[in-house]
Amino acid sequence: MLILGKVAISQVSVRDSLVFAPMIDFSYSYKVPGGDLEKRFGAHSEIGIAFLIKTEKNFFYGLDWNYIFGNEVRETSFADGFRDSNGGILANNGLYSEIYFVERGFSLSGKVGMVISVLAPNPNSGIMILGGVGFTQHRIKMEDKFDEVPLLSSDGQYQGYDRLTNGLLLSEFIGYRLLSDRRLVNVFAGFEFGQAFTKNRRDINFDTGVKDNLNRLDLTMGFKVGFSLLFYKQLPKDYYYR
Repeated sequence: MLILGKVAISQVSVRDSLVFAPMIDFSYSYKVPGGDLEKRFGAHSEIGIAFLIKTEKNFFYGLDWNYIFGNEVRETSFADGFRDSNGGILANNGLYSEIYFVERGFSLSGKVGMVISVLAPNPNSGIMILGGVGFTQHRIKMEDKFDEVPLLSSDGQYQGYDRLTNGLLLSEFIGYRLLSDRRLVNVFAGFEFGQAFTKNRRDINFDTGVKDNLNRLDLTMGFKVGFSLLFYKQLPKDYYYR
């Protein structure tokens, strides 16, 4: 005799209940500098990736990595010693070189926070608050379009001018995270703030002839937006057995 029965299985539903969800965030940020950082650089962009765990109580924890890049360098006096009377930098071929000064860096932070289900279509979405502790680094990169400037021909020589700086980073984010009912749209946006306690890490700055031992407070603030890939498991509502 064939017996068909039906056993109900609870479904992992973003719409109806809080869910446990590992996720990967991809983000873009536009930030303006403050503090000592403002004296060296202008606004910059960041592209980032984060691995986060969302618990069934709407708490978040994980790691966040960002690549920092910007085209406005305000501290370029280190190159004055290489300029001629016309203000240009000569290349090996006797012509003026095309040198670009850019900002490059990265940050790596541990993140913790929570989502408060306010103005949300489901209990897994709402106002998101995150705090972070980690490490950040930035430097001045000189790009030579034709690779013909002696200043940039040696890594050891170049490192004496790049102002390599790093240290402890604290960060805060407040915004909104949406996890859609059908997992098709998972996005977030908000404002992020950073406070970095940094120092120059080179033994000596070649243009000044001394080591820079000053403690720096590098501040950033800006807008961050991104989308998420979720990996929670969705089970069937029921199954049959015989």
